[in-house]
Amino acid sequence: MKFISCRWPLGAAGLCLTLSVAAQAPPQDPATWLSNAVHAAQKLSYSGVFSYQSGARQETSSVTQIVEGGVARERLEVLDGSPREVVRIGDEVRCVLPLSHTIIIERNRVRKSFPALLPESVGLLQESYTLRLAGRARIAGMDSQVVELTPRDPYRYGHKLWLDAKSGLLLKARLIDEQGETLEQFGFSQVRYGAAADPEQLKSRYDASAPEWKIQTSEAVDLGAPPADWVFRNSVPGFRQIAGLRRLSGSGGRDSVHVVFSDGIAAVSVFIEPVATPNQAGGAKRVGATQVYRRVTGGDMITVVGEVPLATLQRLGDGVEAKKR
Repeated sequence: MKFISCRWPLGAAGLCLTLSVAAQAPPQDPATWLSNAVHAAQKLSYSGVFSYQSGARQETSSVTQIVEGGVARERLEVLDGSPREVVRIGDEVRCVLPLSHTIIIERNRVRKSFPALLPESVGLLQESYTLRLAGRARIAGMDSQVVELTPRDPYRYGHKLWLDAKSGLLLKARLIDEQGETLEQFGFSQVRYGAAADPEQLKSRYDASAPEWKIQTSEAVDLGAPPADWVFRNSVPGFRQIAGLRRLSGSGGRDSVHVVFSDGIAAVSVFIEPVATPNQAGGAKRVGATQVYRRVTGGDMITVVGEVPLATLQRLGDGVEAKKR
């Protein structure tokens, strides 16, 4: 299976925080801080530059997010290495790959990305994590409140979040393993709110109307409930199914299935697809903060992917079985 990573922040635009709210005394409990961060990611208009770090890999990206007429528009451009641009208009996401003159179009993506990492219901997080205020810090020239999420069991990693003290926007996020080591980190180096977000920055720098450009559309059918022909026998505490898709092969072969489970902040994807070659084998590997676990059952490959401990993927993947026909 080939994975194409197109990270983009999902925060909506349109500055809607009132001065009276900003003037109120800061909340004293972490759940309220996290709720404010969710609201800010949905309502703030902003532009800025943030970095992503995982092991030796590091990327810097510029981002602009604006809402007009109730429709969110976002553009992210990776500034390091191979050029890549991600544009979102409503629920349509376009990943622009200039070197191959390719645009990949997807709809209704469920993956959350910085700075919109948190679920709408913060209460979900309290089932799986202990929340704690952990002091203040200065990030991107702004005063921020630090909130720590400590996992209640070994099936997930910890998180450390820095939230803008005035707007609530997530300015920095760190993923932490069982030994307290940083696995992955996002962080703004600069960010501007409201009118400072220039609509001109939403325009693509590439002329994708030229004849050499190719457009690939990811065709998928929303399954809603678990797929009718598969059983997930092993549940993982705190993880609930949030999406189920059947991806159409388009070539006359069997379709593949993609099911996503989440505890609110961590997500695990399960891919079920026909084995590509007769000798294809399972196994486990790690790429930065991402774990991958594969197993073959019958003529199908089960691939489980997520930024969680390997035991979580194994428990979920080993319980996937085809229903008897």
